[in-house]
Amino acid sequence: MTRFATGHTLQSMSHVDQNVSRRSFTVSRATFRKIQQNLTWAYGYNLVMLPIAMAGLLHPIMAEVAMALSSLTVIWNSLRLKRALLPD
Repeated sequence: MTRFATGHTLQSMSHVDQNVSRRSFTVSRATFRKIQQNLTWAYGYNLVMLPIAMAGLLHPIMAEVAMALSSLTVIWNSLRLKRALLPD
């Protein structure tokens, strides 16, 4: 069954336009980079802000604002990807 699926996929891929293949590869690479950036931002935020909040050095309201800004930054970063990848 796997050989059949692989052969059928390769046959289907041979009919795909070269530009579509390049475009999908570019989109997938850019998406993966954005995922990495968003995860780095989220983990970095948590590594820095959680100990500060646990030590009581950060007012709870400020911690809420910082968390909201972190979430908005991740969303904004993802929206930048959408804008950058729109067809010309």
